[in-house]
Amino acid sequence: MILRKSYSNNTATRIYISSGNNHQISNNTVGDIYLSTTTNTTVTNNTLSAGLYISSGSKQNTITQNTIPGQVYVDGVGSNIISNNTLNDRIYVATNSDNNLISQNTYNTTQANPITLSGGNISIPAPTLTTVTSSVGGPNSTVITVTGTAVAGSKIEFYSKIGNVYTFLFSAVEGSAADNNSTAGSFSFNVNTPNSNNVAFFILATNTDTLNNTSQFSNQLSFTPPVVPVTPTISLTSSKNPSLVGESINLTATLSDPLLTGNIEFFNGNTSLGSVVVTAGQAVLTTSTLPQGSNPIRAVYTLANSTTIQANLTQVVNAVVVVNDPAGNPIGGITIYPNNPATKPVSNPISKITTLPVSTAVTTTNNAVLGVSDNIVANTVVSQPMFDDTGATALIRTGGEANQIFKLLLMTSVIVLLGYLVVQSNRVQN
Repeated sequence: MILRKSYSNNTATRIYISSGNNHQISNNTVGDIYLSTTTNTTVTNNTLSAGLYISSGSKQNTITQNTIPGQVYVDGVGSNIISNNTLNDRIYVATNSDNNLISQNTYNTTQANPITLSGGNISIPAPTLTTVTSSVGGPNSTVITVTGTAVAGSKIEFYSKIGNVYTFLFSAVEGSAADNNSTAGSFSFNVNTPNSNNVAFFILATNTDTLNNTSQFSNQLSFTPPVVPVTPTISLTSSKNPSLVGESINLTATLSDPLLTGNIEFFNGNTSLGSVVVTAGQAVLTTSTLPQGSNPIRAVYTLANSTTIQANLTQVVNAVVVVNDPAGNPIGGITIYPNNPATKPVSNPISKITTLPVSTAVTTTNNAVLGVSDNIVANTVVSQPMFDDTGATALIRTGGEANQIFKLLLMTSVIVLLGYLVVQSNRVQN
């Protein structure tokens, strides 16, 4: 047994408060809590293994955000607040304990009524629920309309019940702007409930008067929400990105619901590429006509309600450069070097970037043409390039050029050798 002003972060069999005011009891793991004669004591964030007892002259205490598997017994003067707790039994309010506000607790209990008034809270009558109907709210909720009667001007709290679990849904004041029934003591409220997709639950309510007397739970009405349609989504992929001019690629649009039928239309910007029948949730468009550059591709599907969903991707199409030798035969093994006008010895090229086979995309800064002795224009066949120029973004050197270099070097060597021989011959003659 423990008696003190403040008690927190401890374990014990029981916390017992026999007298005094303004006690703070928090974050404990204990068996039970007993408030004998106390005012303005706060009990919060405790984990109990049994129950909580408010007795004798205790009043104006706040019990909130606790886990309490046993019964909460209220037998004091009253004016207590019991809210936002997780409870596994019931709240019992005894005779002459009035003005106890009981609000937004979660109950997991087999008790017939999670709130029992045995003469307490002036025995305020519970609401009477009359009808519950629904309309689809959205993909995550269902809007239900609940009608019934309650104490005029009282605050009504609505709960769902699935199995033994009571969960707070919504609260509103009878006769307020949210009440669609203008008759005093009668109500009609629209309540948002979680979308349980055709899983039945019960709807119940309590009401609290202006003096904070909370009633027992009302009668319960069974309700089965409709299946809420979920808007499908669409995705778009390419079999090869980037691709080459004239190369055939597959654009595949996939719907999240494989049971959907109809057609998916593909666009490049605002230009239709064609409409394809959906099979097993997919539509595949094969095309080889996309132009060089960045192509904004869209796949558009029209739903049954005439709204559309779409997916987008940017398909990059690169140019194709084919280099021919003087005889008109394509040259393979093309090597691309960066161009540096200050360093131009053909026999000593700058560091290599990459080696490309014939008919391979050549990408340059801002899609510029390649600078060689004769500029290579995208998607054209050109003669064998030999030398770079000062404005080039890149320089193509081919095996043919190497042959030319060899020939030049050989010719130079022959000329030098002949010159040497002439000089020696002259010396011999002299």
